Amino acid sequence: MNTNTLKRKRIDELDIIKGIAILMVCFHHINELTGVTALNNPVIMKIFTFQESYMVLFFLCSGYVFSGKGSVWQDIFKKIKQLLLPLLKIGIADTAIYFLRYIIIEKQSLLWFADNTATNFLGFSNWNIRLGEVIPNQMSYAFVPYWFIFELFSAFCIFIPIKKLVGKRHISLQVLATALLFGIAMVFNRFDIQHTLADTFNSNVSFFLVLINVFGFAALLMLGNLVKSFDLFDMEAHKTAFNVIAALISLAGCVVLFATYKNTGYALQYGKWGPFGYLSIPVTALGGLFVTYLLIFISQYLKKIKVLKTALSYLGSNSLYILLLHFAIAECICWIGGFWHNIYHGEPFPAEEFSLLKFGITVVGTAVVIGAYFAVKSFIIKRKKVKSV
Repeated sequence: MNTNTLKRKRIDELDIIKGIAILMVCFHHINELTGVTALNNPVIMKIFTFQESYMVLFFLCSGYVFSGKGSVWQDIFKKIKQLLLPLLKIGIADTAIYFLRYIIIEKQSLLWFADNTATNFLGFSNWNIRLGEVIPNQMSYAFVPYWFIFELFSAFCIFIPIKKLVGKRHISLQVLATALLFGIAMVFNRFDIQHTLADTFNSNVSFFLVLINVFGFAALLMLGNLVKSFDLFDMEAHKTAFNVIAALISLAGCVVLFATYKNTGYALQYGKWGPFGYLSIPVTALGGLFVTYLLIFISQYLKKIKVLKTALSYLGSNSLYILLLHFAIAECICWIGGFWHNIYHGEPFPAEEFSLLKFGITVVGTAVVIGAYFAVKSFIIKRKKVKSV
């Protein structure tokens, strides 16, 4: 990056597109909770399919802004504080809410609750961990984002040492490291043995699939850090003509992928990287890169609208907490409203019961509660600052 860019505390465009991305994630999950996926509308399903690329966006942005000023252990410890501690705090709150719901109100057994909690805290809600003779994982909604946090942290544990080793050496070494990580993920994709683990796992999760994700995500972090060498995400580092041409190429790439990907193939979680065999992993990365650059190009105009810039930047800079909070809050609203269906565990949502009113209530209620959370958090921080002065 140029000197002026390095002096910035944050890159406005990156915060804005992260804000857009976290909104898409929230809408996607609330759509699932309120039943829009049961409509089987081809347009809606295509949008759901393609928006998985927004998950790639988070990894590319994280790799792009990574600087790593300390030692390997210092940087990993920093990621523990940034990722795992918030997850632990929110996870304890989610567990308390579920205890109230399932133990106090619905009178479920403590052993059943312990099974579910132990499994869900690993971040993989389909892993079949049994503490007793009961089937776990009926209470996994609030814990759904956990797999992403755990795998993001694991990916950083791979990415950080490699980044330190490669450093700012010749660009070819950075390309080689990125290709190596993608290659490892592709090898795990080839030798996945999930079909032999039916007695160990409830669903299509296996250790190989987790490794596909972790090494694939580490490759995405490396790719994000690699494009930083070309100032690719810095709109001010290039002439307008370059940005327009690159945006048009990205748009064309998005259109091709949107038309090509199947509904069942384009998902990051649990290793389902797409319908292109060995090429699924790099194609998914390329699709995410297209989406990322296109959104960054658009965001340079969005940031001129002060209200949008403020709102989206705030959402983007707090995307981790929004990711951890929104699912639990939305589920509680659906449960209280009486239109919650456990679609993740085989209970189909009746298409005729879907209504925009339920969707709207859940969206507004979730936004209000998250807004209240951030308001209280901001108030506490200000109080602490006043006391320290």
